[in-house]
Amino acid sequence: MATGTDGPGTDEGRPDEQPTAAQSALGRRRLFGLLGAAGVTGAALGAGVTAAREPEPAAPTPTSGAPAPPADPRRQPGVATPLPAQLRLLAFDLDPAVAEGKDRRALARVLAEWQQVTDQLRSGDLGRAERAEPFAGLDTRDATVTIGFGASLLGKLGLDGQRPEQLVDMPEFPGDQLDAARGDGDVLLQVCAEDELVASGAADLLRRASGGALRLRWAQNGFRALEARSGPNPPARNLMGQVDGVNNPEPGTGLFDTTVWVPEWARPQWMVNGTYLVVRRIRMVLDDWFAQPVQRRDDVIGRSTATGAPLGRQRLEDQVDLVLKRPDGRHAVPLDAHIRLASPTKNGGARMYRRPFNYDDGYRADGTRDAGLLFLAFQADPRRGFIPVMEKLAKAGDALNKFIAHEASGLYAIPPAAPKGGYVGQQLLES
Repeated sequence: MATGTDGPGTDEGRPDEQPTAAQSALGRRRLFGLLGAAGVTGAALGAGVTAAREPEPAAPTPTSGAPAPPADPRRQPGVATPLPAQLRLLAFDLDPAVAEGKDRRALARVLAEWQQVTDQLRSGDLGRAERAEPFAGLDTRDATVTIGFGASLLGKLGLDGQRPEQLVDMPEFPGDQLDAARGDGDVLLQVCAEDELVASGAADLLRRASGGALRLRWAQNGFRALEARSGPNPPARNLMGQVDGVNNPEPGTGLFDTTVWVPEWARPQWMVNGTYLVVRRIRMVLDDWFAQPVQRRDDVIGRSTATGAPLGRQRLEDQVDLVLKRPDGRHAVPLDAHIRLASPTKNGGARMYRRPFNYDDGYRADGTRDAGLLFLAFQADPRRGFIPVMEKLAKAGDALNKFIAHEASGLYAIPPAAPKGGYVGQQLLES
């Protein structure tokens, strides 16, 4: 994909939304041990706050999303829940001894412990614990943990017969500059939170809980602008200065459900109410980008940098008009503009739900920025979502391709939420 500024979501923009107040602070409670029974995942993201360590409440902090509606107990959080400010992605491979023995029980033990940590993050117990965690005293209830499995995991555990058709080997697209060490992986962890210490500390706590069964393959941090505004996926500027997160299916709608969730009738059964996640690390060639006049940048994307509106229109929420022409007879949205080539109308209706984050890894050896977009796209079937759209963008001359480089890629099955008292992926591992 490209920057995620616009893409195969809905054909409508998103209205501006008004700020909401952060929620109040919490008191402290003693943590019960991690050896208790695992519970159900599913608490959604809410407004991030700073917990009170004394009777006086701490000052509220801004949030990038509204308090979440009640979670759907069938599905993992971190997909339809509001976008937070902080992201941590960690990918693991099975330890060679575990892989050699096809030891499903070793992985199951890790997943069960992850479930316990997740439940205690969601309840706030870990933030109130009398232990030396970085996020002690902070509200962890908005944190979400989402677990995914790569196709390689099923092969290593002798579960090829349970591999979904949708979990394809991701093709390498024209122009890709992929580093294999920074993509793929047997198991993926997506950890999201409003507070950076919560996201960082929770991710590392889960890493340490992986024991000897998993080895870290790669990790990547992401962030979004802190925006005190309501809505599950508020548009925000990316590192190119463009408004991102426009034209996305709205969580809770029929379009979102058909775009994202695996339906009840699908097979294999262990993926019903799950989804599939595409991860792309897209470096932006920012020095070249900002050397362009603003009008040229607008033409590349097809949107106004100033307002986010589609070219030829006035407001961010205005629909893209691919037919509209300028007085000189040229299309208002150029023929090679990113939003034109990514539009569902140009891709047989192909859609996905994007949860984009920025990343900034400093500077490369040549002094240029090592920064860009973590493109995360959820869909019920990548063969009818990301893959055909990416093929179009790579082959049809997307003007944005000159200013970006796809450096890492992965496709993961995101199973449904853990059953009561169980763990994510239990139906697969115990099949």
